[in-house]
Amino acid sequence: MDIWLRESAELTDDSDVLIHMGTGDPGRLDPILERCITGYQDYRSVLPTRPTRGIFAVSTFGVVNGVSERDITQALKQNKFARATYGDLKNDFAVYPTSMKAGVDPVIMAVHFDIALPDDDCTIIDAHASDALPEDVERTLTELLRPRLEDLLGRFRPYPYPRLDKRDVWPPRG
Repeated sequence: MDIWLRESAELTDDSDVLIHMGTGDPGRLDPILERCITGYQDYRSVLPTRPTRGIFAVSTFGVVNGVSERDITQALKQNKFARATYGDLKNDFAVYPTSMKAGVDPVIMAVHFDIALPDDDCTIIDAHASDALPEDVERTLTELLRPRLEDLLGRFRPYPYPRLDKRDVWPPRG
């Protein structure tokens, strides 16, 4: 995947950050973890501070530069979203202004941000140059990253997307 780092972060502490929760409800973390792990290689050489390492990235969008929550939710195919402020995230997670070729309106992609899950003890992936990781390495990474992803997602509040049926919200209500 072609990913590049934008020069400006554009986010302030009060800026809202939206995450699409299509598969991100608490019972379905595995697809997000799988994307974080398989996407790690795509981020090698993207960040000047990590020239040989990637990141375990979770895709988000900032409500900045005149782009509204409605603009973002209307442009994406997902039906579930959640919201946090950059101030709630920045102390525990690195947030990078990134763009990529993804079939999304360029105006929306211009407010795309990747949140990196902390990975200091996840260096086992660096020994593998390909996307095909041995099953035991993938399992270990999943176990290490799961609590970090749960922590990240726990900082997001449900966003009431107007096209949704009230039963289709995140987190699910009993």
